[in-house]
Amino acid sequence: MESVIIATPCPYEAEFKARLERTWQVAPMGYGGWVIEDGGRRVYVSRNDTVLPCYGPEERARIAAAIAEPIFYSVDFRDIALIRRVLLAIADDPRVLVDNDHGVLLPGPEFIHLMQSRPEWDWRQDVPPERQW
Repeated sequence: MESVIIATPCPYEAEFKARLERTWQVAPMGYGGWVIEDGGRRVYVSRNDTVLPCYGPEERARIAAAIAEPIFYSVDFRDIALIRRVLLAIADDPRVLVDNDHGVLLPGPEFIHLMQSRPEWDWRQDVPPERQW
């Protein structure tokens, strides 16, 4: 399973859930967070309080420059088409940062713009050089 990490400036559970419910049925997971199912494909969204130590000093500095006390959410997926749709729903927000776990860390609207300008972009295989860390 792949993950995208979203950093927010405050708890975003209610905001994410409301945005997801505009398009999908959102089911709670037993340990917190939600599962979004679409045609047998799933995406899982949950708060992740253990991710900060996984970042190196440069990455932490970039995050801290944008969000003083970030709260992290994991968005776990297998299907790139569905995760793209989920990110369009929840990440188009100037208050959040999106880390695709493959070298791109951008404010939400910039990440969304990059996705929309490159409709076939699979960030697991192709990191745009101008957007690398």
